[in-house]
Amino acid sequence: MTLIAIPVLIMAGITLYVGIFYLMIWLRMRQEIGDFYFFGLCAAVAAYDVFSALLYNSRHFEASIWWQRGQFCTIACIVLWLMLFASRFLHEKITTRLWLFFGLFAVFVFAPWINSPLFLHLSARAPKTVTLGSLTFRYLEMKPGPLLIVLFLMIFAGILISYGYFLGAYRKRHEHRSALIMAGLTVFFIATVNDILVSAGVIRSIYLLEYSFLAVILVMDFLMQRNYLTLVNEEKIHVRELEASMAKIKTLKGLLPICTACDKIQDDQGHWQPFEEFVVQHSEADFSRSICPECARKLYPELDKKFEKRRRKRRKEDRDK
Repeated sequence: MTLIAIPVLIMAGITLYVGIFYLMIWLRMRQEIGDFYFFGLCAAVAAYDVFSALLYNSRHFEASIWWQRGQFCTIACIVLWLMLFASRFLHEKITTRLWLFFGLFAVFVFAPWINSPLFLHLSARAPKTVTLGSLTFRYLEMKPGPLLIVLFLMIFAGILISYGYFLGAYRKRHEHRSALIMAGLTVFFIATVNDILVSAGVIRSIYLLEYSFLAVILVMDFLMQRNYLTLVNEEKIHVRELEASMAKIKTLKGLLPICTACDKIQDDQGHWQPFEEFVVQHSEADFSRSICPECARKLYPELDKKFEKRRRKRRKEDRDK
């Protein structure tokens, strides 16, 4: 295994681990679909890293072309998942223009596998040698065809559109998390541009995309921890409010001294209060005035007779039904 492939595989493992972590959160809670989108983004980047490591280890052009096709395929997947994640993060609906971009990138998930000079072909061999100090790296690659150049241009356009959306969200809501994600994506986008230019033979450099996604992972991990701490603090506040509310709940316990003549009750300070006033002050109960049937017969016999006739009539009608 070549030296340059080892850190790439390590980054693939780290990225996939973070993605699986977010997938487990989504599977357990099923609340935030953005967690699933971020898993898809991590999985696509991990796949890109694996194809890159295989390409760096390749010793034959016949094998390199397949790993290079896998790179272009996963780059399109990365853009697709990034569009979904960004739209969810910004709480924005995907417009017709974005759906058009989405469809075009979906085509490029499959197009690089076509054996044609328009994409990748063994006839367009373009090996690259990069020297960094005492280290020399050799890539056995094919020169991208014209339709893959179109993919590069679409990625540039996607970068500009993404920045526009994140910048608009930052100006609208002044959210620091938008600025943090923009900072992480800046590293990711710069590496993407570097890889595009290296692949096209414009500059001589090593590929950086497989390393750059660590910036996005660190930003997301920071935001996740901050959100977790925010939820913990909110829970503590709710617990304090609940305890305060429970402390305010009034209950009546023990023996209550009550006057046998006027029904006043003696409180803890020795003061005598009317029964209704005492109950209202020491419980959540309140009083409303009414009259029981016995008192109605004693105090209002004529009215009680009328009411009794109505009650009998209603009972008879209910039996007839």
